[in-house]
Amino acid sequence: MFIDEIHVTFYADIAAAILSLGVYVLCSRGIIKDAFLGGVFRLLLIMDCFLAVVDAATYARKYHEFPGAYPIALGLQTLLELVLNFIIFLWLVYVNYKVYHSRDSIKRKLIKNMIPLFILMAIDIINVFTGILFYYDEHVMYHTTWFTIPYYLIRYFYFFSCVIQISVHKRKGRDLKFFEIWAFIIPVLAGGLITNLTAYSTTALGFAVALFNVYAGIINEQSFMDSRTGFFNRYYLRYLRNDVDDEGFAPKSGMICRLEDPEDMTAFSELLSPLLPKKCEVVRFDEETVIMLAEISKKAAMQMMSEDVEAAVEKYNSENSGRPLSVTIDTVFKKKKETCKGFYDMFIRRIG
Repeated sequence: MFIDEIHVTFYADIAAAILSLGVYVLCSRGIIKDAFLGGVFRLLLIMDCFLAVVDAATYARKYHEFPGAYPIALGLQTLLELVLNFIIFLWLVYVNYKVYHSRDSIKRKLIKNMIPLFILMAIDIINVFTGILFYYDEHVMYHTTWFTIPYYLIRYFYFFSCVIQISVHKRKGRDLKFFEIWAFIIPVLAGGLITNLTAYSTTALGFAVALFNVYAGIINEQSFMDSRTGFFNRYYLRYLRNDVDDEGFAPKSGMICRLEDPEDMTAFSELLSPLLPKKCEVVRFDEETVIMLAEISKKAAMQMMSEDVEAAVEKYNSENSGRPLSVTIDTVFKKKKETCKGFYDMFIRRIG
């Protein structure tokens, strides 16, 4: 029985290490455009690979008694807990940056709010000298104390807090539509449950599968992105139509921007991006056309945004008289008796 437990755990940890390193190599090819976000994600993959190594060593030691096993056992278990807490910290940094796109938000909000998690890491170190969390007896057998209950409650609270954060943000905007939080949570939860309820350890494998799912979401999103503008490409309209049919997106107004010279698309996209409302969809329809659909029902709000775009173009032209932008902007609104699906179809037909 012990041999089977060792084999299954080793295979799970080897699979976790291979999967993590494989995704790391793929991510090193510039798949994630944001340097900070890419760095955090790659560090998560490296830490999961390290977790697999530590987990395998910790598990192997359980079935091999030898002189000096006590400090090794204590050191490995302490390192395992530290790595798990650090992975949770990195994951929350990743989520926070995905939501706010700001390093300042991490410094101002996340670091301060995660003080209890840092205390858990300090407890891991203190435990080496006190045994308040876990300890090993004279036979080098692992034991836990009652203090593990609040310890793990705090850890799981932080781990699952990202679900609330992502859910709230998705109600406000549509920039995380390809970021499926449960695709991360479920494998990690399954790996933890198997580890705690059986004789096998699959924690590292759970994290590896979860991070692979996040990577798959990144690739899915990249397939719909226009590399020149950062907006969605025309293929995204198929996805968007399904979203409209499922009532996940209810367009009530739209804007059509046509450039005289397609070479000006990059400059125009840089002007347009900061002026866009939060809950909207922007697509580069063709070489010279950008369209925007929004859930804005008030004509005044859409017309104001149109005027802001025109003002930004005028300012750009005054500063770049040698190569001015020539843009025509049309705004379209849903009629009272018109359905969102009908408006969407009419809007697409109007583009031509």
